[in-house]
Amino acid sequence: MKSKIFTLIRVIITIAIFTLIEFLINQLILFVLSINTNYGFTDKEFLIKYSTLATSVSTFIMIVLLLVFFRRKRIVKKQHILKFNRVNKKAVLYAFLMMVSITAITSIYTYFMKFLSNHFGFIKDSMDFYSNFEDIMANETTLFMTAWIAIFAPILEEFIYRGYSIYKLKKVFSTKATVLISALIFAAAHGNLYQGGFAFFAGLVLALVYIKTDSIGLSIILHMYNNLLDVIFTSFNIPDYIQIIYFVISAIALITLPYLYKRFLKYNIPTKNS
Repeated sequence: MKSKIFTLIRVIITIAIFTLIEFLINQLILFVLSINTNYGFTDKEFLIKYSTLATSVSTFIMIVLLLVFFRRKRIVKKQHILKFNRVNKKAVLYAFLMMVSITAITSIYTYFMKFLSNHFGFIKDSMDFYSNFEDIMANETTLFMTAWIAIFAPILEEFIYRGYSIYKLKKVFSTKATVLISALIFAAAHGNLYQGGFAFFAGLVLALVYIKTDSIGLSIILHMYNNLLDVIFTSFNIPDYIQIIYFVISAIALITLPYLYKRFLKYNIPTKNS
């Protein structure tokens, strides 16, 4: 029991350190940019204009630093975390369909949270915070923001929350416990109750895919797909009928999720390529 608690605390502290380093890099980039512009470091206009650029660059730098860390740290061997094994094409298809079901799950979750927001102020505040973020994304979508959300963030988060976390947790926890704990940590890391719910459901699927395929490549692709979809539906004027069609497909995927998971396991025969 002590080893489990110690491992969990160690994972959380390590993730907190990773997050702090990325934050400091982000702030350093913003500071350097402010020196070379006519804006002040804390000016709202400056932050709106350059924050996504700084975040994209800091996330990319953090990815490189983690690659170096995983390669050189003796207790965390690179081959145990960053495996890119080949996965059966049918298994990939069923994994994608499992990820598609997340849209229906989050829709149900959203309605549930809206109901609770009428009774609990902190839930309303959480939803308002995320709504403001979506408004910014809809009005200020740039190449850097898209690159950050759909490319850099998924890679970094999979390295940390699937690669590192699961590698450590599954040493002392069962597979089910590892999946659940890693998803909870992933949700908590988003720092927002409403958004954390989305992250939790996605984290469950991504953790299962990562563990069962023994490959981080597919979980990265699924994460990219999920985030890119969010950017598209939030930032672009997608016709209602397309959104309805996708939601119907997502609902069907959710209803058949146990079947999809069984088929995924059936065809999941990874071929080691690392």
